Amino acid sequence: MLHFRTDIPMADAYRDCIKASRPQQEKGDCLKDLGDHTGRNSTPAEIDAIIASLTQSEELAWCHEFLHYAGWGLYKKTKNMSDAFLEANSRCDSGMFHGVVEEYISEASEGKNPEQFVAAVAPTACEGDVAKNNLLPGVKAICYHGLGHAFMFITANDLLKSLRHCDALADAHSGECYTGAFMENLQSKQVGRLGTHPSAYMPKSGDPDYPCNLLDKKHKEFCYRYIGIAVVVQTKGDFKKAFEHCLKIAPIYQDTCFWGVGSDIPAPQWSSREAGEKCAVGLEVSEKAYKQCIKGGMAFLVQLNLGNSQAVDEFCGAIRPAYQNLCFQSAGENLRGWVSSDKELAEKCNLFQEKKATVACVHGASLRAR
Repeated sequence: MLHFRTDIPMADAYRDCIKASRPQQEKGDCLKDLGDHTGRNSTPAEIDAIIASLTQSEELAWCHEFLHYAGWGLYKKTKNMSDAFLEANSRCDSGMFHGVVEEYISEASEGKNPEQFVAAVAPTACEGDVAKNNLLPGVKAICYHGLGHAFMFITANDLLKSLRHCDALADAHSGECYTGAFMENLQSKQVGRLGTHPSAYMPKSGDPDYPCNLLDKKHKEFCYRYIGIAVVVQTKGDFKKAFEHCLKIAPIYQDTCFWGVGSDIPAPQWSSREAGEKCAVGLEVSEKAYKQCIKGGMAFLVQLNLGNSQAVDEFCGAIRPAYQNLCFQSAGENLRGWVSSDKELAEKCNLFQEKKATVACVHGASLRAR
């Protein structure tokens, strides 16, 4: 039985799925059916039009969820991850890309126990077929991030086992896998950010360093990015409380925590400029918090917009003047993952309105390349 209405346009069916009167689980079930159906039966342009018609923040807050399930349907239709990646759009935090990876993993792991899956599927899941179409490094990173989510699925949300599976990947991609595992540990995809999640390694209010204090050193840097984000989730978006929480953890990782909170600020439901403005709350905590908010925010903003220079320009335009050079330098560091040549990178940096912004961007890119 389908949980969504089939007698109205898809955009209206989406709004019906997320209406306030529905319990959280019903919203998730409705979006799951609607997204999967849409991915299998609609073109990417038609799906894009649905998202473009959503204008309210309450509507956009669920669009990643919807597109995640649309990615399921898209993979079922193409039966090829690389081709599905070429068709997918970048709306709403690349939700379709995430869904494509998840469905690929689901089908590839069928009939295999976790050890068999890790040995036979994981090492080549984001290479081989995906590499066929010469996808940009940033897009490939999304695939490895998806593997981190997948490891949590196949280990019944055992964070420690999932991280060890990530360790088995090539060093250049294990970090991208860690981020997927930590994200899945923190928030449930099935019913959105407000859903419950049966993980034994959720952050604890009485121990600000948990679960990071259980982990190997190589995992800690990634773990502490999500400590502040956990507060954002728990407080339904109170970034100041999240920055303040970072001051409670081990001093050596406080900047990492600030960075993580900043990375959670760009979101589909508000503009790039609004995201830049929201970083200013970090200044109420410390200058370090603001600087790391800029860096973390830029890292995710670039991914959220698949390397779009206009989004970067809008974000940095909202940053306090004394810190804009840092912002554009950070942009250059992150844009490198979304180009295939130095020439293309220079073209992206040259799109900024001010010459000094271009110079900072190119300089930042050169630092990333070292």
